[in-house]
Amino acid sequence: MLDVTAPLLHPSDLVTIDGDIMLFSFAVMAARYRLTEAASYTDFEGRKILRARDVRSWA
Repeated sequence: MLDVTAPLLHPSDLVTIDGDIMLFSFAVMAARYRLTEAASYTDFEGRKILRARDVRSWA
């Protein structure tokens, strides 16, 4: 999930993530996550992404 309120994580933190693997599609994701400027996401189009429902830090 694209979210500006992500938890504060550090490179050495152990985390677990619950979510889904899906193929990125700007057309599908734009409205749901308020994405703008499709050109910024061109490199991700058709690639696998993790849509996280929950991120837990064990630090």
